[in-house]
Amino acid sequence: MDWNEAEPDVNLLRHDIVIASRSIAGEDIKKLCSFAKKFVVLIGWANAPSIPEIRSALFDSARKSGYVIRHIPINHDRRLQYNLQYNLVYDLGYEPNINIVRDGFERCYKSKDDAYADLQHLISDPDELNQDIYKRNVDKYLTYTPESGYRFYFETRTFVMWWETYPKQFLNHEFIS
Repeated sequence: MDWNEAEPDVNLLRHDIVIASRSIAGEDIKKLCSFAKKFVVLIGWANAPSIPEIRSALFDSARKSGYVIRHIPINHDRRLQYNLQYNLVYDLGYEPNINIVRDGFERCYKSKDDAYADLQHLISDPDELNQDIYKRNVDKYLTYTPESGYRFYFETRTFVMWWETYPKQFLNHEFIS
């Protein structure tokens, strides 16, 4: 269902826990909370490379035409990252918790050729690749182990933020002198 059309208890039921993972739903915290009876979990990229940067590392220099996909610049300035969503959640009266998880884009292959063939599907025009350059780019992220073959790994980081859906309200204590 389109997030913009979703309405709690109208066309989408409320649930105890709502999870929004790298979703447009993270842009509307109030609406996201309206679908959760107990907890909301928000997951997103955390101050590290993400899919556009992985694609650039593998393909941009390998294009025969020299064409480079211009991605929306990702600002790794820590002041403009997940802390903004944390503060938004906090300012709405919730008490958010956050954890940063080291993760990555990972796949295992029996051979380098299997890796090259599979990863080419991440772009729409694999015939436009200079194969020598493309293979050197992929090789930077491949490691070999006798047990599992070739492992492709590109490290990323993810934030996991969660909070209870009822805002905390405390009595305003004033000291009497």
